[in-house]
Amino acid sequence: MIKAKATINGTVSKTISLRQDKDDRQMAQFSIRLAVPGSREDMSGKDVFVSVSYPADGFDANQVVTGTRIEASGTLTF
Repeated sequence: MIKAKATINGTVSKTISLRQDKDDRQMAQFSIRLAVPGSREDMSGKDVFVSVSYPADGFDANQVVTGTRIEASGTLTF
């Protein structure tokens, strides 16, 4: 598993859902679509979908609406 600190800018592509993690904490989950440009003029860009999990305590789910552009910072795990 690789972990890195990251800040991403993208569009919310999936509605928020609340789930419990393995420690029985409530987590808010949603997906963000990132547009990654091609590295050369003849290469088209690609969309990458990133799944976001965030502790639901004090989290305002009304701010995360499908189609909204957001910036998220945290640990990227892949």
